[in-house]
Amino acid sequence: MNDADVAAIINAPKACPNCDKQLVRPAKMNAYAWAKKIYCNASCYRRALKNGKHMTYQFQLEGRYIGP
Repeated sequence: MNDADVAAIINAPKACPNCDKQLVRPAKMNAYAWAKKIYCNASCYRRALKNGKHMTYQFQLEGRYIGP
């Protein structure tokens, strides 16, 4: 894997799992913070927790939901 492959994976478009809104990486956000960002905002995060659909970062990578 070279640097271009890693950059393509990091900058790949993603959607909020709760509302399916496309997330856009802000110019000032570093790659680590962008990789950890899952939801579009705090209310979507709380709603997903309430509905039992919250995905942690590790399980997001594996594509599995964590829930009741």
